[in-house]
Amino acid sequence: MLAALSVAKFDKVALALTSRDAGTVVDLIEKLKTEFGDFAYDDDEADDWFEKDAASQKLITKAGFNQKSWKTAVDETMKGFFATIPEAEIKTVLDGARQRTESATDLKAEQKKAVLELIEEQRKEMLALREGGKPFAGVVAPFAQRIRKFTMDNLGER
Repeated sequence: MLAALSVAKFDKVALALTSRDAGTVVDLIEKLKTEFGDFAYDDDEADDWFEKDAASQKLITKAGFNQKSWKTAVDETMKGFFATIPEAEIKTVLDGARQRTESATDLKAEQKKAVLELIEEQRKEMLALREGGKPFAGVVAPFAQRIRKFTMDNLGER
């Protein structure tokens, strides 16, 4: 039984995000965004970028990733990044979006309601990402400012 537990523990550690992988993900996104545009993290973004890169420079595969390992590394890196963002900062960003929506004069009541519902969905998603990223936050923290530049810094422009 002890042997089985240590094998299970080893497997979990072997699958954990490494600093090298997180750094490579950040490097690649910074390089590829000039070709592919802004990086908007969601469930499909890693796969989309992998496919675009496979038809282009193949930088992702040259860095040692296959599609599955790339998606896992991107997911864990981004979740780890969200875990480094204080909950109060997330609240401030979304409260600002909510206030801008409520005071918008060019939106009808039903449009405002739909946007406010979307903002609430985003809040829940971001908090879930934060929670899921806690195991990776320490690995990703050294890259947080670089990740912020291609994610959060774009929010004010939208």
